[in-house]
Amino acid sequence: METVWFMIVAFMLVAYVVLDGFDIGAGIIHYVIGRTDAEREAAIRAIGPVWDGNEVWLLATGGTLYFAFPVLYSAGFSGFYLPLIMVLWLLILRAAGIELRHQLDNRMWTNFWDFVFCLASSLLAIFFGAALGNVVRGVPLNREHYFFEPLFTHWGTTGETGILDWFTVLSGVVAFVALTVHGAAWQALKLAGEMKALGFEVTEGVGKTGIVALYKNGSGPTVMVRTELENFRLEKQEAPYCVAALSYVYNHHARDLAERLTTLQHEHHHIVMSTMHVHLDHDNCMETLILRGATQQVSAFANQLMAEPEVRHGRLNLVPVDMNQYHEVKHSHSHDHDHAQGHVHSRPRT
Repeated sequence: METVWFMIVAFMLVAYVVLDGFDIGAGIIHYVIGRTDAEREAAIRAIGPVWDGNEVWLLATGGTLYFAFPVLYSAGFSGFYLPLIMVLWLLILRAAGIELRHQLDNRMWTNFWDFVFCLASSLLAIFFGAALGNVVRGVPLNREHYFFEPLFTHWGTTGETGILDWFTVLSGVVAFVALTVHGAAWQALKLAGEMKALGFEVTEGVGKTGIVALYKNGSGPTVMVRTELENFRLEKQEAPYCVAALSYVYNHHARDLAERLTTLQHEHHHIVMSTMHVHLDHDNCMETLILRGATQQVSAFANQLMAEPEVRHGRLNLVPVDMNQYHEVKHSHSHDHDHAQGHVHSRPRT
């Protein structure tokens, strides 16, 4: 039964985003589509018959959560109390902007409520996107099914997080762009003449800009999230083993530097799996080392090597792994450390 209710809630949320989404988008582009008071009046009339009915889906979702998932309802509405109050006020102001602009035939009056309508719609899009970002990122729910987050902390996605961080703000920007395109497409469908052409221009322009940005940087948000999670595991010592790539550039004319680097690698041959050496010019060489072993040992070795004078552009990329060793054979060396040799599987952690 819980699955059925989950599907019902999901359907209501999707219906709200699709139906009220173009109302919010129309508010975002209110000053782009409507350049005169008459054009802004026409733009509002394009959503006039349906905007208030579309908001019912949001109310229905909240009511369904109340009796279908009361624990989720209580945790979410208490933990997100501040942003929910802000969203409530933005919904009220957006409705006031639509309804009150017609009450007085005064230029200042209509301009004020047009501005309120546009601003409230823009902030709503960003807030809804940030809310989705919080759901995707997760919240620190305790055993009592309660959590609290400040509005913002250090803007990171690990540790003591806030409601706003780089990921949730980025989610808000994505929602803003998506709803802008959605609203422009609706206005292009409902309006005529120059306003229709402007709707198509906004849809095409913003849509192409968003697609190009995602195409060029589409891996950026994903890579950033993965990097944050991997760094968190390493900081919390949840990844005792790793494989790593260490790259650096050094001047091979520097006194005894090449010999010191080679000696350092030999002293740590139990973690140095492979070395690639490239001559960049008459003075500089680049080396890339493939390392495998205990994360602390790999990090300590990399820091020691990169601290050498004349070593530049050092960078270590750690990949947490689960290591399984087979046919283990232990033996000793004159450099006073024991280690195992055998067939090793290093499975990267997801």
